[in-house]
Amino acid sequence: MDIESLGGGAAMGFIGSVLTLLGWNRRLSKLEDNKVDKDPCTKDMERHDESIKSVKDDLTYIRGRVDKLLDIMVNGKR
Repeated sequence: MDIESLGGGAAMGFIGSVLTLLGWNRRLSKLEDNKVDKDPCTKDMERHDESIKSVKDDLTYIRGRVDKLLDIMVNGKR
């Protein structure tokens, strides 16, 4: 450990103690107490599941229409 890093650590310790005396720690504690926890993704997952189901339904419809078009092209039937 050299003199420069020792001096830097001491300076940062002094600055930290001054900030603590000025109330920075209370502000952080108050901020932590007022923090609102987020719901653990259940609503987002339900929304994604609904959109995936919608896409699957659309693909099923499109496949049915393509099958009908191919049948008309091959067999000439309606």
